[in-house]
Formats: sequence, structure tokens, C-alpha cells
Amino acid sequence: MNRSWTSVAVAAAIVGSVGATHCSGTSGDTDAGSDAAIDALTCSSGTLACGSKCVSPETDPANCGSCGKACGATEVCSSGQCLSSCAASQSKCDTDAGAYCADFQTDNANCGACGKTCGVGEVCSNGTCSSTCKSGQTLCEPDGGAAFCATTSTDNANCGTCGHACGAGLVCSGGSCGTTCISGQTMCGTDAGADAGAPYCAALQTDNANCGACGSACPQGQTCVAGSCAVSCAGGLTMCGATCVDTTSDTSHCGSCGTTCGADQVCQNSACVGIIASWPFDPSGSTVDVTGHGYDGNAVNGPTPVIAYARDGLRLDGGENVALPAMDSAFTKTSFTVEAWINESATPAALDNPVFVECNEVNDECLHLTVRNSMPYFGFGNDDLGGATTLGLSTWYHVAWTFDASTKTQSIYVNGALDSTRTAASAFLGSGGVAASIGGPPPWQATGFEGIVDEVKVYGYARTPAQLLEDATALVKLPFDGNLFDVGPNHLWTSGTGYSFVPGEHGQGISFDGATTLVQAWRMTPFGISNQPFSFEGWINPTSTSAGVLFYASAGADGGGSCVPYLGFYNGTLTAHVFNGADDDVANAPTTPPTGTWTHVAETWSSATGLNLYVGGALVATTASANNETFSEPYLTLGSTSASSCGGGTRPQGVYAGAMDDVLVYARVRTAAEIAADATP
Repeated sequence: MNRSWTSVAVAAAIVGSVGATHCSGTSGDTDAGSDAAIDALTCSSGTLACGSKCVSPETDPANCGSCGKACGATEVCSSGQCLSSCAASQSKCDTDAGAYCADFQTDNANCGACGKTCGVGEVCSNGTCSSTCKSGQTLCEPDGGAAFCATTSTDNANCGTCGHACGAGLVCSGGSCGTTCISGQTMCGTDAGADAGAPYCAALQTDNANCGACGSACPQGQTCVAGSCAVSCAGGLTMCGATCVDTTSDTSHCGSCGTTCGADQVCQNSACVGIIASWPFDPSGSTVDVTGHGYDGNAVNGPTPVIAYARDGLRLDGGENVALPAMDSAFTKTSFTVEAWINESATPAALDNPVFVECNEVNDECLHLTVRNSMPYFGFGNDDLGGATTLGLSTWYHVAWTFDASTKTQSIYVNGALDSTRTAASAFLGSGGVAASIGGPPPWQATGFEGIVDEVKVYGYARTPAQLLEDATALVKLPFDGNLFDVGPNHLWTSGTGYSFVPGEHGQGISFDGATTLVQAWRMTPFGISNQPFSFEGWINPTSTSAGVLFYASAGADGGGSCVPYLGFYNGTLTAHVFNGADDDVANAPTTPPTGTWTHVAETWSSATGLNLYVGGALVATTASANNETFSEPYLTLGSTSASSCGGGTRPQGVYAGAMDDVLVYARVRTAAEIAADATP
């Protein structure tokens, strides 16, 4: 209940400070000291000189409402009155002199608990000592008294402004004194119930002391939301629904409750931030920024379009590069990520093999992301991070450079793994409008990047380790929800014939007729690398389990040519397979997945973990396998009219008949936990 000091005999002396410090240990001896001593005693606003002491007549059980008015042994002093119990909005606190009532929400001397006193410069707001008042409250600082928080829209003692008290018979509503409450507020304190006392107005939807009904106070640690008590939020958090969130970083409540960021965005400083620019160099070496944000490049000296890691890329021979507009706004004093697939063709004679440069040759104004001494390098300009991983020639690497402005952390990742990290002296301070480039030379040398670059991307935040691992190792993701699009980070080309869409395990799936259906994704560069770790996953709903290859890599666009089957059915058994260079390594499921039912299946391989087969998210078979010999098979093929050409021995063979959904392929061994999560219906 709101305190109303107009109801006590000494109102004129105490109006204006509802948060005065409680003087514990106050006695009822009003005869101590002379009249002269009393005249000389000066008490702060909200307290009263009783004898030789300053007391709070609001709560002092020995001087409740006036000097010498002591409450009985079973009574408490509440708002200057001796009562049998505290109002619902207050809590009972016991002292040697008797009991008193305190509002844990606003009492500076009992903030959140009896006797918990706020420090110098702090006020009690919503039960917590803070330097400021919560939203909807005003900081009042009376002359000679302790500061306190007041809800000036309904506080009878501080109506509209601190210290403005409503007269007898009036209540404060909407910050004005009147005889009735405004719409949305209810008159409380008019009956003999828990809220008995001077009438006041309360917003029952949001008032912690009158939540849903007059006198119905929320417990400590909760706040009133839509007329119901819910867990209250700590400083800096906002209640959205029934959950406390940080709207500066919560992707579901970014800047305000209900504002949701996109799938590839983060909430940064209360704004959704995502990808800023992307140059996949498709088709045929195009230098267009496919995000549409206007960072289109200009090919300088004719870089050569080539088949790269994912579809097309650009070959640069030291004299070619992609000139870009100035990108200061993407990097200056903010978090960012730059990532790229690179394949070096030569070790440069110059200091750096530059991947991305925007450089004004001044400390912390020269962004240069390069390969130096065969290792990745992250430079701001004499505020730099050197990498630790040696990058071999003619080999594809995913390299990411991230900067977290909140901690000034520079980090380098290679193939999704953290390579090196340090705390920078400063954020990047901007290049002063100098143009950026992909593969162009920094000011200290004449030559640029030598090799192939592909899939260069810039993000407006520091991507997480999990996101970077996904970017570096996810090869293809085919949900089959009405199309054949690859929704993975590489957006590989896909095609198919003879297929149809059917209800899947999640959304839609795709049906294979067992005769003509062919679905492919390409380029699958890692499947031309011997001993490349991998994972295949998907949901299957077979109409026959006697034969049928689910996953295989092929050289031919029709699924033929040199090919290696990986997962499928052989003689009625679900079989995982790799070719070890001399023979077949297989792992067979002990039971065959049923027809007419969706089942999740997965195969993983590495020389360290061997060949593993999962069914329904559980590991069902494993085989030691140290080698996985591949050829140059850039096509991932799902079902084919020529799949039988990959058969022989005990490897999966034949044409698959049934449906598939949510196909995933990774260039790493996914963990058992990841596979189990994917197998959840």
C-alpha cells in the first residue's frame, strides 16, 4: 500500500520523504534531554525529534505517529499507526523496541529484507539497492533527507512531483490529486481488509503492492505483470511475457519484446545484425555482392574464373584482385567477422599473401587479413595477431578472422577450429575511406594474393565457434521442403529428375521411384580428398529394403563414371561402406529399418574413429577403418538409374525406392550427441 502521511498527527513535519532512514534501537523515553537540547536537535526530513533522538514516526513502535505513542506488545507500527498486522504490501520487522512494518520495495533502510540498508548514493527500487530508480519511478531527494524512489503517478505524498502531497479526502491518480482514480486504476484502502488505511489509487495490472487486487502484494523477487506476480528481473533485464531478457542481445526480443532477429543474425546493441556482404563468385567469377547491400566488386586485371571449393571461384596470380568500395562502417569500432575459402598456389616473395585489405597505413587503421610466413595473420596496424597453423600449398582451407568489440578480442579460426586469439589494444579505427579489396596488395608491397579465393563473407558481429564450425564443415543441407535448394553455407548447385515431393518427417520429403529418380548436389570438393573425414545423415522411408544406394559420390552427372557408394541396402541389410584402397570396409546394422516408416540413419568415418553406422540416433555398428580412398567425384548422388555400376562385393548397391528427407553431409565426424539430436522426430 502507498504511504500517505496526511493521515498522521505530525504530517506537516514529515511530508516529502517516504524513504527516510529507519533509526533502529529507538526508545520511547521522551523526557530525556532538556527543552534546549530538543530545540537544538535538527532532524532530517521524514524523521521527528523525540527526546534526544531522531525517529521515524512512520515505523517506530515506541513513537508511532507521534513522540511517546508506543504500540502494544502484539502490535506493529505501520504508516504511523499501531495495527495488529502489516498491510499486504509491507513486511514485519522485529527490534528490541518492538515490531514495525517496512515496504521492502522502496524502504532504503529495509531494502528487500529487514535491516538491509542501502549505501550512500543508493536508493531502494523494486527491492534492490541501486543508483537509479526502476522504470515508472522518480528519484526524490528531499533537503536534509535520504533520497528515495516514488511512483509519482499514484503516491499521495509525492503526487506528480516529489513532495507534493494530496490534501485530506483526495487521492493521487495519473500524477494529479482528485477525488477519483483515472481509467486503468482502482481505489484501494477504503475497506477493513489488508489494504485498510488512507485511500489511494493503484494500477492493479502493474502495481507490486496491489497486484490483481487491492492489498495483494507480490512476494520479494517477483513483479506484477498483467495482474499476476511473476519473477522480477535484475538490473538491465526486461520482462517479456514471463521471462527476464536482455533486450540488448536477445535474438527473440531485440531492442523490444517480440522483435525477432533472422536465422543468421544476432542481436547486438539492441539491433539485429547479420551478414553485411558476400561474394560467392558465382556464376563464372561474378564479383557481385549477393546480399544486395551494394558492395559489388570490380575485377582488376582479369582474375580467372575457376572451379573452386563450392561452385566457382577466382584464381589470382598476384597482379589481379577484386576492388571493393570503402567498408569503414562494417569494421570501425565494432564487432565483425571475415571468412573465406582459400587455396594458395605459391609462397609469395613479399611479406604477405593478402586475402582482404582495407588499409590506411596508420596504427589501428590498417585492416589486413593475410597469410604471413605460411600462417594466417590478423592485422589492425601494429596491433596484430599472428596465427599458429601452417597452411600448405594447393590445399583448401576455411579461414575466419573475428573481432569482438566488447572485449577487444581478435581471433583466427582455421577449418572451424580456433587457431589463435589475443586482446587488441584498440578496435579498428577506420581507414578514412580507403577502398577495400579481396586479394589486393597492402601499401607495403606490390603483389596481391596468389591462389584461388572462394565464398568471401563479411558479418557485422563476431560469429560463434559453433557457427564457424558449421561454415567450415557443412557441405550440403537438403530439407526438400518444396524444392531441391541447398540451405547450407555453400549453397551448392542441385538438380534432379523423376522426383516428386511427399509428406516428410519434417515438412516435405522427396520420393524416389526406384527406377528413374536422380537427385544430385555438386561440387563436393572434399570427396576428391583421400582420408577426408565425413558424415552422411538423413531420414528414410523405404518401400523396399532388398537393395538401394542412399548416398554415393560419382564423377558423372548421371550418377555414373567412377563412383563410391557410402550408405544403402545390400541383400536386405542396411550397410555403411568405404573403399580403403584395396578392399571394402563395411558396417552392417543388426536389424533392418522397416518399410513404410520414417527412420533416421547416419554414417560417419575418419581414420581415428573408423566406420560408424547409426540408426534412430543410436550407434549400432562400428568397424576399424584406417583409409578412405576417393577419386575425383564432385557429385553427391541420391538414387540413380546407373547406381548399379557402383555395386559389387558386399557394398550397398542397386536403385533406392522410397522417400528421403533432411539430408545432411559434413566434412567432419559429427558427434553422437549431434546425430541423436537430429534423429529426434
